[in-house]
Amino acid sequence: MKKLLMTIVILFAVSIFPINAASVSILVIETGLTNSSPDSIKSAMWENGLMDVLFESGHIVTNATMIRLPNMPSEGFPSVAESDLIDAKEGGMGLFVVAIISHPFPHDVILRLFNTETGQILFESTYTDRTYNTERMEYEGIKENIRTFVGRIR
Repeated sequence: MKKLLMTIVILFAVSIFPINAASVSILVIETGLTNSSPDSIKSAMWENGLMDVLFESGHIVTNATMIRLPNMPSEGFPSVAESDLIDAKEGGMGLFVVAIISHPFPHDVILRLFNTETGQILFESTYTDRTYNTERMEYEGIKENIRTFVGRIR
């Protein structure tokens, strides 16, 4: 009886705190590469970093297939990704992150957060990659930049 009562108290205590998980879909857009160029490790690091940090922050995360464009897309939501935004909205995602990674090095990375319901941009941040001694250090640096960005998601 004591165990049952204690379990009920714990479940009640946990249930009164609201869960603030956001549903986020991400899309990586590479610029400055041709379709025949080999896969970019930098783009993969940013995509994996976004997935990891968002998940570690308690958010529900999905990703769309990476896109390559010859040039930087204009401000706002890239028209080439409209179908991905619709898919995210229909899938119940409330937020959509577009990571635009320019090539060649140094890689400027623009992270844009959009509301899937309205398509409105909520905020944008720009980062410039720097040189690291190891890939591990580089990945940790990328994740630190992403943590700053994700900290603004409520």
